Amino acid sequence: MQHFVFPQGVLPNNAATESTLISIKALFPGSLLAGVTFDYFSIEYYSAQEEIYSYYLNGPTGTLVRQILITYTDDTKTLLASAGIM
Repeated sequence: MQHFVFPQGVLPNNAATESTLISIKALFPGSLLAGVTFDYFSIEYYSAQEEIYSYYLNGPTGTLVRQILITYTDDTKTLLASAGIM
């Protein structure tokens, strides 16, 4: 498993795009982050098809408040297979 933190607005090749994130919102009415307060997040590229978004309160060493697993149908990350709270 690789763990990366990117500056705001900088994403690696094959990372979820804004349109992908919008499609997640469309597929899952109500936010997967509803009621969650956070001030920091990180992304783990668990596999070519899976990303784990970890949300923290009080910075990267603070309290983990939510993890979301995003799964794509293949490594092009064009089609979303699922998204859910871990």
